[in-house]
Amino acid sequence: ERLKKLGVELVPHFLVQKKNPVDAGQKSTFVRRDIPDDGITQSFRAFKPNDNEIAVTKTKIGKVVESVLFKLSAKDNPVLVGVDTQRTEVQHLLNALIHKGESNSALVFGPRYGGKSALLRSVLATARDSMAVPASSRSAPFYEIWLNGLFQTDDKQAVKEIARQLHVNLEEEYVGAKSIAECLGQILFTLQSGSKENVPVVFVIKEFDLFAAHTKQSLLYNLFDVAQMCGSPILVMGLTTRMDAVNLLEKRVKSRFSHRAIFMQRSRSADDYKLILENLLILPSQPDEDPFVTEFNSAAKGTIATKEVIQLLERLHDLRDDLSVLHKIIAFENLSRIELVKPQDGAASRCPAEYRMHKFTLSNEEVFDMLEMSSDCPDLVKKWAAQL
Repeated sequence: ERLKKLGVELVPHFLVQKKNPVDAGQKSTFVRRDIPDDGITQSFRAFKPNDNEIAVTKTKIGKVVESVLFKLSAKDNPVLVGVDTQRTEVQHLLNALIHKGESNSALVFGPRYGGKSALLRSVLATARDSMAVPASSRSAPFYEIWLNGLFQTDDKQAVKEIARQLHVNLEEEYVGAKSIAECLGQILFTLQSGSKENVPVVFVIKEFDLFAAHTKQSLLYNLFDVAQMCGSPILVMGLTTRMDAVNLLEKRVKSRFSHRAIFMQRSRSADDYKLILENLLILPSQPDEDPFVTEFNSAAKGTIATKEVIQLLERLHDLRDDLSVLHKIIAFENLSRIELVKPQDGAASRCPAEYRMHKFTLSNEEVFDMLEMSSDCPDLVKKWAAQL
């Protein structure tokens, strides 16, 4: 309506792309095909591209954006390079838990943004896909618990978060009155769901060294104790950047830890960056693949192979070998496109693009509403947002 008031004519149209470029090196061309004013709905339904054209609609473009953002969100099976040895070690522990009921514990050491969480997510996703059972299903072959020392600042909060993720009803008064061992035992007992066999549980503890700073280290002690006693099949995987994390454990806790260590070494090359970028942008192929998908993948590979992109990847690799930077560059462009962030006006706008300051366009109330709708958001983050 605003555009009409300004005298701008909006003609409904389709954007179509030529299927077959004439010569090698010649760019694909896009053609605008206007839709008649009369019977717009019927025209949309009856529209068919010519034999040498591919229809490019908002729906198709939206699916491309959705696919890329889904990979960037790390909820999809993440792209990992150069971690075959580490993957095999984690898979061995997980297979022993699922198929043999063997409990265990291990620590994954590595630099921040070095792929520790991505490794665990990838192995767990592969295990779920092989069994064709969703992680949230009550009949799942194993459950996942993700804890973070930055959010769960004491053991009571950690127990509440475990109960929340497992959908176990644990009363506030019960948690306050009982010990960590009793609360954890009650949760694991509830998971049996009346069956003769316990359901395996994988505990992934991010910022493991911060849990070692908790009073008496009660949660770590009880988790390692359950793993050692083999009462319930659990796998405790700690993720940390501190190489001396084991020395932070009390003697009684250390005696129950298996002392298995997996080291994530950052040794990616610029070529690895190129491979990772391709896997982030390339759409998955299907038997009845849309010609647009084939054309998009071909164009994406061609763009990544250009001199400008290769130089950018080499510069990123030399400055900071950090996959999170690569992800943020791709995600930030989308945030800017949908105007969640906008460049600052004034003197700040005259800075080079990579140093230009941006402002967040959502209000505090809108951020709080989004957090309230999220079922995976920790309660502590929601309380923080309520105080903004």
